[in-house]
Amino acid sequence: MPNIAIVDDRRDFRRTLKHKIELSLRKLNQSIWSVIDIDPFPIIGDYVSWIQDNDIAILILDEKLQEVATGSKVDYSGSLLIEKIRETLKEFPVFAITSYPNEPDLQSKFPLFDEILERDAFFNKSDEYISRFLRAGQRFLITHYEQLKRLSELSEKIALGTSSNEEKNELKLLQILMALPYSHLPTREQWLKEYEDKLNELDAISLKIEQFLAAKKS
Repeated sequence: MPNIAIVDDRRDFRRTLKHKIELSLRKLNQSIWSVIDIDPFPIIGDYVSWIQDNDIAILILDEKLQEVATGSKVDYSGSLLIEKIRETLKEFPVFAITSYPNEPDLQSKFPLFDEILERDAFFNKSDEYISRFLRAGQRFLITHYEQLKRLSELSEKIALGTSSNEEKNELKLLQILMALPYSHLPTREQWLKEYEDKLNELDAISLKIEQFLAAKKS
C-alpha cells in the first residue's frame, strides 16, 4: 500500500494535516493510500532509505523543522532537506505545506518541489490539492513499475547470456534510476548489486575472449 508521509516537528500541526488528508482520501474514495507522520530525523541523510523502506510515494514537508522540538532538535529546514533528497530521488513527488511559503530559503528551492503551499490555502481546498498530489504519486508509481518490469526483463537476458551491449548499458542506466523509492523488493539493492557483478563478470570474459582471438591471429 503506498503511503503519503508528513514530516513536521510540530506534532499538533502534522496530526491535524494527517486527519485532513485522510478525510479527503475517504471523500475521493482512495482507500489504497495511507498517511503517516513523523518527527524530523536527527540525521538528514536517513530520509532516502526510509522513503524506500516504507513505500512512500508522496512526501509533504514543513519548512520550519527546527521550530518546536518534540524530539531531538534538528539543524536543518525543509528547504535543506529537499536539496538533500533530490541528490538521489530526482522525480519523487515532494510538496511543501507551510505557514512560511515566502521564506527566502524555501523560495530559492522552489524548482525542487512539486508545489509549495501556504497551510491555510491548502486546508481551504484540501480535496482539490490532494487530487493533484495523488496524480503526481500515481504517475511516479506507474513509471517506477515500468522500470522494475524492464529491469527484470534485462536481468533475465543478462543471466541467460543473450543481452546486447545496448541492453547492458540500458540496465546500467536503470540501476541508477532504481535509487528511486517504492519497491516491494526488500532486497532491491542486493539484487541490483548481484546483476552489476554479473555485468562485470561478462565484461571480463569478453575481454579474455578478445585477447585469446587476438593471440591466435598473431
